[in-house]
This record gives sequence, structure tokens and C-alpha cells, in this order.
Amino acid sequence: NCGLDAGEAGGVRLCSCFGIGSCIPSCLAVSGQLGICGKANGECTGCPVEEACKKLCERCVGRAQDFGGLECDCSEFGSPPTFAPTKDDNIFDEPTITTLSPSDTSFPSSVPSDAPSDASLPSSVPSDAPSAPTVSPTQSPTTILPPEDYALIWRDDFDGDDINTTNWSRGLVYDVDPSQHVLWNPKVGGPNLLSALYDGYILDENTYTTGTGFLKLRNKEQDPPIQGTSPVGTFHYSNAFANSLHKVFFNGSQQGKGNYLEIRAKFPTGNVGKVWSAIWMVPESEEWPPEIDIWEYFGLFFNADWGFDQMQFRVRYGWPGNTTAAKRRLGNFQTRWTQDFHIYGWLWTRDIMIWYIDGAQVGTIERGIDVFPWRWPDEDMAFVLQQATMESIDPNDGNMTTDFPNVLTIDYMALYEKG
Repeated sequence: NCGLDAGEAGGVRLCSCFGIGSCIPSCLAVSGQLGICGKANGECTGCPVEEACKKLCERCVGRAQDFGGLECDCSEFGSPPTFAPTKDDNIFDEPTITTLSPSDTSFPSSVPSDAPSDASLPSSVPSDAPSAPTVSPTQSPTTILPPEDYALIWRDDFDGDDINTTNWSRGLVYDVDPSQHVLWNPKVGGPNLLSALYDGYILDENTYTTGTGFLKLRNKEQDPPIQGTSPVGTFHYSNAFANSLHKVFFNGSQQGKGNYLEIRAKFPTGNVGKVWSAIWMVPESEEWPPEIDIWEYFGLFFNADWGFDQMQFRVRYGWPGNTTAAKRRLGNFQTRWTQDFHIYGWLWTRDIMIWYIDGAQVGTIERGIDVFPWRWPDEDMAFVLQQATMESIDPNDGNMTTDFPNVLTIDYMALYEKG
């Protein structure tokens, strides 16, 4: 019994387009996400079935085509995939890239989910955007100069015998007060598991420094398996997480400001079917969303139909249980970038986010074009570092093999702010 009543949406009953039974709770949600109906005098107003179908097919290209009883012919928009991830209250969905029309900001007109996902993506930059970082001509190629007028405000070289607890807490909790933590799925998650999309139990020992200037985050097979307590369960893998909640946080959208993050890191290589590595951000308020996935690597993105070996960066917004995201993808990542250390740069201002690898721009997401202006992240955000395993990948599938242990290695992280 999902969707809107007939009187609320012009006779159209609407369900979520993800094919897994989650419902759009109100016409306000539909207005914000699909642009199908709005409110007049406190009540929902609808649109003709043909227009509703058109918008649903555009928004849900490649997905379920029976929208909660409203049968739409979406054949001209593509075929649905054979797999969709389990949706719960604290995961990301495979998003559709949305683009706002310059003349109409009431709702997005969608771009198909199979839109170009690499360097061919739009890379426009506002005229007042800061200059790009450049490779220093007098130093080694591993040194990148930050954008002009940006000054260093924080740096961690991971050169101690353990992590710097002024900057980091292991796992998902704030180590000063474990009652404060990164928001995990309240139904299936806990201090040692973020959500049902993961199948590795988080162990503190998997996050460590080498004493030679590197942070390591490690995935391991566990034999015998771990009998978990928080949450309860049997786990054949262990994962690594660290967070900077209430320690290191910033807001790149502050008026007149901006932040540039530089990370020298080496992502896992080889057979990495189950690997899910990420450097991402969550609100300092301990709420969710928004979420900024700065660098997120997938050995296999949930299912072979959705792609292997890809790096993604995204801005996720909405509310728990019903989120969407603007994203960019770099396919064939291990092939296109050598399997070694690279310098990963990310610029966040109130108008644009720009991603760089070794000083070369590889993608942008813009406020008002890719993300609604009122959904653009504008609050203090903290880091989450993860080296995890994905639940949906069968380790016995010969096409999706994974070598264990596998490691995300970080040399340094440096944060700059516009002066």
C-alpha cells in the first residue's frame, strides 16, 4: 500500500522507482525528487498520467517499469538491470545524475544513469572558481602546489607509531565519548558494522601506522569467523574504519571561503572484487545525509552489470531512506592510473567541487546544476576512512575474486583554506 492516494496525485499511485518496495512518503517528496506533483492550498496536485510516466521513465531509466500500479512504457529509455542493492535507512542508492535547467529550478530533469562516467563528463568551471593546483616545477612529481590564495591549516603525515588520536578515532565511534558516533543503520548496524551493505566486522587492529609515515587500513579473511557482538552475527571478514568526528571538520561552503584537500594514497590493486575503499565525509552533527564521497573505489560496484574497477565521487542528499546523489565515475581505474601512489586533490567551495589526480582535473559537481542549491552541503563535515568488503559480492564467483589481505595506504592528508 504505497504511493499517494488517487486524489492526491491525479489518479496516479506512485512508488519508489528502485523496484524494491520503498514508497515515496508524500507529494512533497515527489515534488522534490521527481517534479510530478506539488501542493496547492495544502493539498497535493497531480499531472496527467502520460506526463507522470514520462517523468518516471526519465528519472528511473534502467529500473523497474511498474511504478506501484502505474504501468508505463519505458522502452525508449532503456532496459532495467538484473540487480538492485538492498535499500535500508543508511546506505547509498545507485543514483541517477540530475541536472537543473537554468530556467527552471523547481525540479531536476534527469540524465540517464548510463551517462558518460569518465573524463568525457562536463568539466565546466565558474569564472570565479579558484585556480587549479599545479605540479611544482622545482620539486618531485609527487608534490602538488595548492590553488592560489589557499593556505595550509591542517596536515597529518601519519609518522608516529600509532594514529594521532588528536585527529582520529578508530572505527565509527568518537573515542572520547562512544555514545557519539557516525550514524549507522539502526536496524542492523552498530559500532562494528555500518549497514547491511557491508559484511566485514570492524576491528581496531586493522587501522594502524607503520612507523615509517604511512597509515594502513586493512581487510582480512577471518578463520575461524568472528562471532560479533555489536552487532550480533558471524563474520568471515574484518574491515578497517577511522573517523575524525569532533576532531577534524570543516565547511568548504562558508561565504568567501573554500577548502582544498590533498591526499597521497595508494588504493588496493589486483583481484579486488569485494573491496570497498573510501575517503568520505559525514556531518559533524552526527546526522545523515548529506554525505560527500570524496574518493570511493569499488572493485565491483554491487553487480557485474554495474561495472568493475571504478572510482566514484558523489554528493548525496535527501533524508534517511530516500536519498539521491550527483556523481561522477572513473572507469577502468587500475588500468588508466598506474597501480601506485597518486596525489588525490579535492576542492570544495560554495559553488563547485572539483576532483584532481596528480594535478589533472578529472571531474566536477556544481551547485545549482548537479545539486539543488538548497541541497548543497553547507555545514561542518568530518572524515571517514574505510577499507571494507561488500556484502553483495560472492567470494566464490570466479569472476569476482578478491585477494586478502588488501590495504588502503595513505601517506599524508593536507587541508588548505582560502585566505
